[in-house]
Amino acid sequence: MYVLLPHSLPPLLHPSLVTNSPRLPARPPARPTVAANSYWGNIFTSNGAQPMTQSLAILTGCAAGATESFVVTPFELVKIRLQDKASTYTSPSDVIKKTVAKEGVMGLYNGMEATFWRHVSWSEWPLPRVVVVLLWETGC
Repeated sequence: MYVLLPHSLPPLLHPSLVTNSPRLPARPPARPTVAANSYWGNIFTSNGAQPMTQSLAILTGCAAGATESFVVTPFELVKIRLQDKASTYTSPSDVIKKTVAKEGVMGLYNGMEATFWRHVSWSEWPLPRVVVVLLWETGC
């Protein structure tokens, strides 16, 4: 369904444009995930010396999601604190200054566990599907 969905929707309803819809099967891949997928794929296959199997693809996706969670958590925290109606923050830099002053630098990583598990679970599944399709297309 994921492969068919982008081709069956009009351009204005492409999944990457409607990311908050609960009916869509996947979120669009984020740039940190794509870069981390490439990095971890090279690490786990010894720079291509070993073939990419489905289990290695799952491991690569999980590692990419974990890497992405470290990158996006501070941005998510700033966004959420600015969206809070009871918030006294005036700007993104105000959130960062006050959070670091009150909670330290690690305060920017509040909520990391939820972000970590969300990104690991979302990132582990696209690449193994691609590997299966490629193996099927090549007849392996």
